[in-house]
Amino acid sequence: MIDNAFVRIDGSPGSGKTLLIERILQSNRSKSIGVVRFRKNPKLRAPKEVAAGSEETERYLSAGAQGALLMEYPPNCKNTSVTDEFWCTNFLGNLFNAVYCEAELTDDQFPTDLSVFVIPPLENPASIFESRQIKVDEQFIRDYFTQAFGHIAPAMENFSRSFDDCIDEVLVETVGKLDKMPPLTVLQLAPGFEGLINASTVAVNIRDQRERESAERLLEYIDEVGIGAGANRIERTFGYFWRPKKSMFVCNFADARDADLRKLVTMIKRRFVER
Repeated sequence: MIDNAFVRIDGSPGSGKTLLIERILQSNRSKSIGVVRFRKNPKLRAPKEVAAGSEETERYLSAGAQGALLMEYPPNCKNTSVTDEFWCTNFLGNLFNAVYCEAELTDDQFPTDLSVFVIPPLENPASIFESRQIKVDEQFIRDYFTQAFGHIAPAMENFSRSFDDCIDEVLVETVGKLDKMPPLTVLQLAPGFEGLINASTVAVNIRDQRERESAERLLEYIDEVGIGAGANRIERTFGYFWRPKKSMFVCNFADARDADLRKLVTMIKRRFVER
């Protein structure tokens, strides 16, 4: 029996996601691999399969993929509807050992056995975040409790007080206090880096050894985010839950002989499951 392994290759634009997938395909000798590219298209109203493919899907096939699929979706489309459309495609009727998904999707409901985030070296590691201020008012309190505890609301239907009643009680206790509270400064991942939240593996793609120092500083910073301060450093009200990074690499995707690139490719390929 062969189980499909789903690997998501996420990353900031131009970081080298497609090149990494090519390296994996080129190192493959016996397994059947399919690759799907999720791409935003502002001209669409709903997700759709693009039969003509793209330059990227052609690169996948040239590198050795047994099948390639292009899925496009509007920028304001909910990611769950994108994945629903994906599950209905004929592409998944193929008996692939593994499916690699190149995307900027941040939906943690997308099923993957491994999520890899590709990032270029950054001179300022903190630039992966941006800060903003939120006024702590009644709506903020309601949103906070709904995000944090909304999953228990259906169970409370069997009690004398509803979930909304509980929130109202909290608001009664804060009457007159909210206006005195200063704005709350929070961190959130900057555009292009959202997928870093759920990735368990991070790869910094350097062009030459001169970029290694900044790449290593970036990985140290990312590692520190998950230590001590943990997710408290990230705005949690809107669903940011920092996943620990189990594996981190600095490698040159353009150099097929790069030792760390080989380690990264080997680690990803181990997601093949055959029994």
